[in-house]
Amino acid sequence: MIDEGLGLLTATFLAIVLLLIFPIYQEFQQQESLIQLQLVQDVDWAVQQISEQGKLDKLLYEQLLTKINRSGYAFEVEISRQERKVYPLESGLPKVNAHSQVALVYEEISSEQILAELYADNNQQAYYFKKGDYVRVTAKSTALSHSDRWLEIFWRTKLDRPSFYASIAGVVAHETD
Repeated sequence: MIDEGLGLLTATFLAIVLLLIFPIYQEFQQQESLIQLQLVQDVDWAVQQISEQGKLDKLLYEQLLTKINRSGYAFEVEISRQERKVYPLESGLPKVNAHSQVALVYEEISSEQILAELYADNNQQAYYFKKGDYVRVTAKSTALSHSDRWLEIFWRTKLDRPSFYASIAGVVAHETD
C-alpha cells in the first residue's frame, strides 16, 4: 500500500516536471534565442555606423547601450580599436610583403581609453578613427539568463560564461576630419 502511494507520488511529480517545468524552460530558450539574435544585430549596427562615419560619438554610443539594454538584461560593452600605423623600413620592423617599402603595425587601443577620451571634460563630442583601422564592438551579459539559472538550479551546473555574447569587428572605411 505504501509502495503504491509512493509510486503514485513519484509519477505525479514527474508529470508536473514534464508538463510544466520543461515547456517553461523551452519558452525561455526561445526568447533568449531572439535576444541573442537582436544583440548580434545591434552590435553589427554599431560597427557599421562607426565604419561608415569614421567616428564614435556620444549619441551613437548611448543609442547602442539603449538598443542592447532593451532586452531587460544588463550588458558590458567594449569598443576597441586597432590603429594602423605605417613605418619606414629603417624602423627595423618586418616588411608588409617582399616588395613593400613600409612596415605595417596595428596598435591596440582599449575601450577604457576610447571612452575616457569620448567623455573627457574637453567638450569633445566624438572619438575619431582613421581609415583602415579595425574597430571591434563586444557586448556580453553580466547576469545569467532565466534558462541558465534553471540549469544551475535543477542540474546543479555552475556556469561561468555570459548567457549572451556578441563580438563583431570591421574596417573603418571613412575618415572624418
